[in-house]
Amino acid sequence: MIICYGLAITFDWAILLLESILFGFLTDDWRKDSFKLYNYFEKREGYGAIGVFLTVFIYLALKCLCCIFMYLYIIHVHMNGRLIDNYSRITGPDNIFFIPYDTEVSEKYLKWVIFKARQYKSLAEEKKKVAI
Repeated sequence: MIICYGLAITFDWAILLLESILFGFLTDDWRKDSFKLYNYFEKREGYGAIGVFLTVFIYLALKCLCCIFMYLYIIHVHMNGRLIDNYSRITGPDNIFFIPYDTEVSEKYLKWVIFKARQYKSLAEEKKKVAI
């Protein structure tokens, strides 16, 4: 749902522009949101093209900002980081993904694990039996 909302925010400027143009032609009322800067500069300086450029710049800047935030959300927040894990696996170098064959461990590590298991005591002073 959040992704759909993010897409709606990303394309909100296009929907607003389409609505303003459509209702502008239907009602001959060009005072909608997309044309406010054009109307302001037309009244103030007699040349409304500056308002058009400013409106396009603002819409593009907001679209870029929404896309950046949506990208960061998808990569870092969505699905508890599974996407960032997949991204790092796809783009990471091969040498950082060392996986031992058949879950082999060294003899030294195995002896350490057995030693720690024999030393384990719970809060009720219970011990675990270690069988090898």
